[in-house]
Amino acid sequence: MPIKSILCCRRPTFTCFKHIYANIVNLQAYASCIRRLLDERKNNPRLYQQETNKTIYFLAESHALAPSEVVVNYRNSPHRITSSLITGCKAWLLANETPNEYKASLKCFFSSIPAQSAVILGFGEIDCRATEGILKACHEKHIDYHESIDLLVKAYLKFVAELDKEAQHQLLVYGVPAPNIEQLPSLDENLQNQLCDVIRLFNQSLEQACKANGLDYLDVYALTTDDNGSSNQRYHIDAYHLHPRIFAELFDGFI
Repeated sequence: MPIKSILCCRRPTFTCFKHIYANIVNLQAYASCIRRLLDERKNNPRLYQQETNKTIYFLAESHALAPSEVVVNYRNSPHRITSSLITGCKAWLLANETPNEYKASLKCFFSSIPAQSAVILGFGEIDCRATEGILKACHEKHIDYHESIDLLVKAYLKFVAELDKEAQHQLLVYGVPAPNIEQLPSLDENLQNQLCDVIRLFNQSLEQACKANGLDYLDVYALTTDDNGSSNQRYHIDAYHLHPRIFAELFDGFI
């Protein structure tokens, strides 16, 4: 609900209060993540210090926070990552046929980025959470998430490709990190297993779709997963977000 609508409610409904509460929770999560990232920046200045005039643009939801200003080696040349956020954006919101503010935001970003620039798209992690996105929708509608994931990924990348026809950016698709089960203690074992399975399948589908469409795939899942499909605890700084150092490693040797 838009802020204007909330302020104009003479008698706020439960939905209004629920929306306000959700926004506060989200802002608290963002603030906590930013504090952690600022600490990591102080402790790891080498990730940011290399001089370069080349840029990679990173478009995502909150996962765009971690790589901001990190210097990575891309096509044998240092590039600094410039991050832009589309808060709350899911791959599903870009994949469905209904016009929405998330599609409009991505279109604005694409039009503002110089043509043929390298652009990383980091959407999909919110779709792959235990209590929202793919699992929630499939449980409510009693459908198989295996087929849904392929359809979602294909529609997401199709929309992106069509949107980028004019600018012809060098698109890179950033996968979904393995789930940090240790910081999601309320999940029962069955839901944990489903969550790990959804994220594995989502990344698998992303990688296959990228190959089919000639897009570069950044396999963050391979760097963050253990033998059971959950986080290996090497990179997570909270339940969802990653340490900035993973981005230099993700691009290490990328040609």
